[in-house]
Amino acid sequence: EDGRTGYHFPPGDVVALADRVRQLWDDSGLRQQLRVGARARFEASYTPEANLQQLLSIYRQLVPGLALAPRAPVRLAARRKDLPKVLLVHNFYRSGTPGGEDVVVRQERELLESAGIEVVTYTKSNDDVDERDRRQVVSTAANMSWSHRSHDELTRLLRHQRPDVAHFHNTFPLITPSAYAACREQGVP
Repeated sequence: EDGRTGYHFPPGDVVALADRVRQLWDDSGLRQQLRVGARARFEASYTPEANLQQLLSIYRQLVPGLALAPRAPVRLAARRKDLPKVLLVHNFYRSGTPGGEDVVVRQERELLESAGIEVVTYTKSNDDVDERDRRQVVSTAANMSWSHRSHDELTRLLRHQRPDVAHFHNTFPLITPSAYAACREQGVP
């Protein structure tokens, strides 16, 4: 929020950015005021408990009748049958060098499981792209719009695991829209 948790400036306006930086550099009271505002915003909206409630609210909209956990427990909880079974779908970056989205997926899984939610995952790795010859790269590029392999694998997983809801993260280039189609075909929101 401009003036409360930080400052906005017009994109590409170097002079406005420099003015904001100078203003913050010169005014320690202002820095403290923005720091307090930013922390309050974080506590209200971005803590693990707040994130869990936001996720459960979205799941509840997709699957009516599911109960919402009152708060995230501190330790791993036993599976609660009144909470949704969640399928996390994600395409990881290269092994050994996780990207920010990879960290988010891991943390979300831990958060959901700590509240007693059963989590099933369907993942691919970009290592698959790096280990291909030129012909395979062309084939992989063609599969970016539709991957029969991902569609078939995910369809089998959905039939076996029967999740209540699918939660998609970074799904390109190896999972693609075919995963959305598999969920739609199996009736998983």
